[in-house]
Amino acid sequence: TKIMEKLQHIQVLDLTFNRLKEGIPTGGKFSNLSAKSFLGNYALCGAPKFHVPLCLDKTKRQSKSNEARVIAACAIGGSALLVIVCTLIGISCYRKRGCRSALMTLKDYEELHSQ
Repeated sequence: TKIMEKLQHIQVLDLTFNRLKEGIPTGGKFSNLSAKSFLGNYALCGAPKFHVPLCLDKTKRQSKSNEARVIAACAIGGSALLVIVCTLIGISCYRKRGCRSALMTLKDYEELHSQ
C-alpha cells in the first residue's frame, strides 16, 4: 500500500467494487479520497473517514485466526467425543437387550417343555 501512496500523476481514482483487501493508504493521493471511492470493497480497513473498520495490526489478526482454530478444534473434538459416547451407550444397551431377549426365549422354551 505504500507504493500506491507514491503515485503522483493520477487524476481520478475509482476503486469501487474491486474486492480489495487490507488497509487503505492514508498518504499521497489517498488523502483526498472519500468513502465513495471504496464502495463495495467489504474486506478493506482504514481510517474512519472511509467508513470501513479500523485495521488490526498483524499480531491481532493472527491471534484472532488462532482463536478461531482453537474453537473449531474444540467443537470438532467435542462432537467426535459425543458421537463416540453415544455409540458406546447404544452398543451397551443393544447388548443388554439382546441378552435379555435370549434369556427370555430360553426361559419360555423351558416352560413350554415342562408342560
